[in-house]
Amino acid sequence: MSFFSKTAYTLFSSYSSYLAEYMPDIKANIKKAKMQTSAEEYFSKAMLISLIVFMIEVPAISFMISLFYQNYLVGLFTAFTVSAALSVLFFYIYINYPKTLVMDRRKRIDAVLPFATLYLSTSAGTNLPVDKVLRIFTKFSAYKEVIREVNDVINDIDNLGIDVYTALERGAERSPSKKFKDLLWGMLSTLRSGGNLSDY
Repeated sequence: MSFFSKTAYTLFSSYSSYLAEYMPDIKANIKKAKMQTSAEEYFSKAMLISLIVFMIEVPAISFMISLFYQNYLVGLFTAFTVSAALSVLFFYIYINYPKTLVMDRRKRIDAVLPFATLYLSTSAGTNLPVDKVLRIFTKFSAYKEVIREVNDVINDIDNLGIDVYTALERGAERSPSKKFKDLLWGMLSTLRSGGNLSDY
C-alpha cells in the first residue's frame, strides 16, 4: 500500500467500510476488474482525492468569480457550491471506473472465447483430469484474458486447497463475462453428471 493509500485509509476507513457494504456492485467490480486493491482502500482514495479537488477548486473558483462580480461573498458561496458539486461528480466517476474496466475485460474475453473453448475442448479430449486440462490451457494458449480467469481457478485449487468443483463455481461468480460464466457452469454440470468434457 502506497503512502497516499495509507493516508486515505487512515482518514476514511470507517466511511469506506460502510460504502463497501452499501455498494456491493462496486466492490464486486473491483474484483472482476482484477484491481490490486480492496474496496475499502479504493473508496478511501476516492474520498481523499475528492477532498483535495474540493480544497483546490474553492479558492481558485472564488478568486475568479470575485474578480468578475467584485463581491467576495458571492464568489465564495458560488465557489463552495460549484466545488462541492464537481467533487461529488468526480467521486461518482472515480468509484464507477472499475465498471469501465470490467466492461473492457468482458469484451476482450468474449472476443476470443469461441477459440479458447475449442482449445479447451481439444485438451479435454485427452481424458485428463479437469485441473490438468486447465493447466495445459494456461501454458499453451494465447488467449491472455481467458488465461487470467483460468489461472484464478487454478490458484484456488493450489493455494487455497479448494476442490475443482468449488473452484469452478468461484471462477464463474467472479468472471466479468457472462459467456465465460456459462462455460464454467456448463463444465461443472457436465463433471457432476459424470459426462465427458470433450462432448460439452
